[in-house]
Amino acid sequence: MKIKEILDVPEKCFVGTPMSKKDFYDHAQLKTRDIKIFTDIIDKITWVYALQEENIRITPYKDNLRDYTEVHVYNVSLKTYKEGKTDKSIDRIADIILRTIPYPMILVFQYQNEIKLHVSHIKEHLSDSTKITLEGSISTDWIDLDNLDEIDKKLFDSLKLENLNFSHFYKFYSDIVDNINIYNASKLVGRDLSVRMKLSPDEIKTIQDEIANKNREIELKRNQIRKET
Repeated sequence: MKIKEILDVPEKCFVGTPMSKKDFYDHAQLKTRDIKIFTDIIDKITWVYALQEENIRITPYKDNLRDYTEVHVYNVSLKTYKEGKTDKSIDRIADIILRTIPYPMILVFQYQNEIKLHVSHIKEHLSDSTKITLEGSISTDWIDLDNLDEIDKKLFDSLKLENLNFSHFYKFYSDIVDNINIYNASKLVGRDLSVRMKLSPDEIKTIQDEIANKNREIELKRNQIRKET
């Protein structure tokens, strides 16, 4: 299964342009530690799709803080993966890419036949118009494309263009973010919350955050118990 099959994006949106890692080093003014992460973990970065008004007929959206004229899809192929350690590095890579490219995007990390999605709303930095502020950055866990469960399939179905809001690019991208939030909460509780509970995406995200906080508290207590004599 490829990104095209998951998102069902028209061929006219295809870009397929390789992105140089050096461009990110220079533009984002990366420190040596971050350059090492890019070098050690990333195989290649590809700009896969550009969804624009002229190719999918969605109206741009602009207000005082947001300028959503198009949505991009990028694929980041990994050369190596080590559970735990690599995931922290991936979060850092995602943060750098999302801040460097001034468009809302779906960032797809891929290692062998597993993928991990990152998305984030963006807005203009209040004190520096040349910078971007990330708002509500979220990601999925790794999704094994060879072993999809019903919740995985429901996510991919919800991300197909035909099932998203075409009013304008902000609503379009908000649908993507909301669907991933619902997916994460569904995986957390082990059932599809989009059909079983009449809750808004914001309410589901709040519940998800509360569960995540409780799990962190539990893990902290477990670590404290292990250290007790």
